Amino acid sequence: MKQKPVYNKIEFDSIEEIEFYQWCEEAQSAGLILTFEYHPESFLLSDTKSLLLPKELKTKIGYHKKPLCRSVSYEPDFLIGFGDSDCKLSELFIKKFGFVIIIYTSPNGEKIAYIDVKGLPAFRRGQMPNNSSATFSIKQAWVYEKYGIYINKIIARDMKSNGEITKAGFFAKTWVPERIAFCKNRKTLTRTKAFENCKLLKEIL
Repeated sequence: MKQKPVYNKIEFDSIEEIEFYQWCEEAQSAGLILTFEYHPESFLLSDTKSLLLPKELKTKIGYHKKPLCRSVSYEPDFLIGFGDSDCKLSELFIKKFGFVIIIYTSPNGEKIAYIDVKGLPAFRRGQMPNNSSATFSIKQAWVYEKYGIYINKIIARDMKSNGEITKAGFFAKTWVPERIAFCKNRKTLTRTKAFENCKLLKEIL
């Protein structure tokens, strides 16, 4: 079984999730977000379904449950908190970066955003899509239909074709964390090719 990547003593499902976690760390340190949580509480989308069927016994008719469908739930990758409406952090974030993520007002008045982090589409890497990527759009719509909450799908890296950027990633629209912005083990600071067109947070603030 493939070992999961670890950062800050936390086991992640992908490198992309670590990179977004580092983005959240910088955002929190800069006062752009108030809190962030990895793998918050899941949304129950459907309970286990079963059918009650008659079963003939020696002296009477009994019944037994035949399982039909397993329960279905969805667990977001991240939950970002911007504080309540008095905090004004959500307004500040939108003013600087626009609506790169949809911010939702929770029942207790807190401004929050749910995030699902994805890597580049599998077909661009010549691979088969994994189960999570294949089912995400269905669960995204299901969560919105049942709870009225939009799950933001984030692809951090730029999509490219023949070396040209065809769709800017989340880091290009906001900033790239410094931990991944520079090549490792170089005598001089050298930007990584993957993020050479992304700004650093300190260049924005």
